[in-house]
Amino acid sequence: MIRRKAADFGIPLITNIQLAQRFVEALSKKRVGELQIKSWEEYAPPVKTPATVISSQDDDVLPAPIASTAT
Repeated sequence: MIRRKAADFGIPLITNIQLAQRFVEALSKKRVGELQIKSWEEYAPPVKTPATVISSQDDDVLPAPIASTAT
């Protein structure tokens, strides 16, 4: 979800020089024809956890103001 939101808002996923260097090194070891698109499940089995439901309506809810007791 974080990766999706970063892409939606144009936030870079590679955020430091060391990660960028390792990414380029990894890509340079493969030819374009050798690269394959795989689903996450092909790398790791799905983890069974309880689902968390987040409503998009919650984004618009603001906390109530705190009443001041100072006079």
